[in-house]
Amino acid sequence: MSIFSGKTALVTGASGGLGREICVQLAASGCNVHVLGRNKEKISNLVSTLTKQKVEVFSTVVDFTESFEEKVKHISEQRSYDIL
Repeated sequence: MSIFSGKTALVTGASGGLGREICVQLAASGCNVHVLGRNKEKISNLVSTLTKQKVEVFSTVVDFTESFEEKVKHISEQRSYDIL
């Protein structure tokens, strides 16, 4: 059993690169993942990939370049996170 099993992680920049790979590795370790990114299509594809791991996957398409504090508050009110 992984130390991440049953935990919930919030990962920004999940549309690609390191953020995406972090999500893949966390899900493979049994971690539930809330993925955030700007590209709706890439986020949707990632969600499809992660759900095959039998973990809970949440997604939010978001751009933090404006209204940062308001968006963070809204996201943090949705659920509690073990890993940021």
